[in-house]
Amino acid sequence: MGVPRVVVAPVPPGLAPLVNQVVDRARAAGAVRDDLTGVDLILVQVSLTALAKVAHGRADAVGRGDLAELYRRYLWVFLDGIRPDRDDATPLPVPSLTTQQAHLMLGAGASGDQQD
Repeated sequence: MGVPRVVVAPVPPGLAPLVNQVVDRARAAGAVRDDLTGVDLILVQVSLTALAKVAHGRADAVGRGDLAELYRRYLWVFLDGIRPDRDDATPLPVPSLTTQQAHLMLGAGASGDQQD
């Protein structure tokens, strides 16, 4: 049994501006690290969804009864990683995608919000 292909639904056009606003507010309030972007949140959601889909129904094959909950570990790692109050926050290795680049990567074409 191979790993299932994960199909990502297009991001609704109105979602990106809302997520960007939430992240902008969180950054302004000092609740998240300064280099977090709305695209980061959307791609973490895509990643967690893909992990959940791949893990679904594979607990016996892997020998882990908690496999369906594995996404929670990576959500926690992410949430801990965006905290601003870490004295030793590691610089991120590559810049975030822009909203337009994320739409293109996820197959939504150039439609939708074009702002960063």
